[in-house]
Amino acid sequence: MFRISDITHRFSERLGFAPKRSEESKSSKCIWFHAASVGEVNTLKPLVEELQKSTPVLNIAVSTNTKAGRGTAESSFPQSTIFYLPFDSSLFVGNALRRIKPDLLVLVEQEIWPNLILSAKKYNVPVIIINGRITDRSLHRYVNLLQKLPYNRIIRKVIGSLDKVCVQNNSYAERFGLIGVSPSKIFVTGNMKYDIGRNSKCQNPNDKYPTSDYRELFGIGNTTFVIVAGSTHPPEEEFLLETYQKLIVSHTQEIKLIIAPRHLERLNEVEHLIARHGFNSYKRSGLNGSTTPSKNSVIILDTFGELDKVYAIASVVFVGGTVAKRGGHNLIEPASLGKPIFAGGSLHNFQDIADELIAVGAAKIVKSSGELSENISALISQPDKLSAVGQAGVFIVEKGSGAAKRNAVVIREMLYNSLQT
Repeated sequence: MFRISDITHRFSERLGFAPKRSEESKSSKCIWFHAASVGEVNTLKPLVEELQKSTPVLNIAVSTNTKAGRGTAESSFPQSTIFYLPFDSSLFVGNALRRIKPDLLVLVEQEIWPNLILSAKKYNVPVIIINGRITDRSLHRYVNLLQKLPYNRIIRKVIGSLDKVCVQNNSYAERFGLIGVSPSKIFVTGNMKYDIGRNSKCQNPNDKYPTSDYRELFGIGNTTFVIVAGSTHPPEEEFLLETYQKLIVSHTQEIKLIIAPRHLERLNEVEHLIARHGFNSYKRSGLNGSTTPSKNSVIILDTFGELDKVYAIASVVFVGGTVAKRGGHNLIEPASLGKPIFAGGSLHNFQDIADELIAVGAAKIVKSSGELSENISALISQPDKLSAVGQAGVFIVEKGSGAAKRNAVVIREMLYNSLQT
């Protein structure tokens, strides 16, 4: 979802004034990735790592639609060119293409921008989609437009300009076929979200991120039960604070709540809400080791790029955007760390993944703060069950991983072929 601050921040980039590639970088290959927001940027991490293993001297440019996505891209790819996607006009995207001079344009999931795709073809830049998906709503919209003049001609031209489409599963492959993508261009490579944060060198998921620094910073003891709520929207903070109140009253064990709002523009709103519930709050950006959060306080994660690390100190995780009916946010990162997951019923952005995690008991849907507190209470009193539930999630992530490597193979082939033609 676009916000006014997303549009006005670095407005010149929206007009196509992306940072120019330096002269020395023009001798090496360049891939322009477009990722809508935070979730898509995170999806890119394992893929970029795979590509840089075989092609260390590789220029990466990443565009995003949102300010939060841009911030995540800057922290995830500090050596890369980061900018906002220009408005979808041939003038503006053409300007960006001339400045970036990519050898390949890679669109993440369902970012089909007509003028961007057609302009890329005009400049002889191959275009591929990775981690492709089409929601029911998008499919119906495309099918309806294909039945109307002159939209059907435009859509067919845009769809025909895609060189390859790498999709998450067979269902999405069928949907891309229905909107006109040639079957010869469609490849089922799996869902890269399973690769987010995965580290095969770690036998224990919690070894992936050292947790002692965060525990000390947040004043969290080794026996404290930690609830981390990631990417929350209203009214989810209210939902969580009601749960926190119930748990504190019914348990002698120390419990800590950490909330990471999806949009940092809401920090004041979240702080006031916490205060109305009678809790002290501490922003992560204000904790430097000299201040120790008080007992039964709430920590607000107000920084980019740290949520996955903070998940590592969690006992359980609540995934935001699920009570607020936003379709849910990333379930894979907490699952890969062996954390039991709770969520509301809105999970259509991650439905396939959610269904697998729910089926093995690694994730659970809750309909009220009372139900959430009851389920968390059961895990507080049964530490062995807490571990077993978490390991079930690790198994699902390991089983589904590998899409980043498969997509990297497709991209390398496209990159080298494009340079030879």
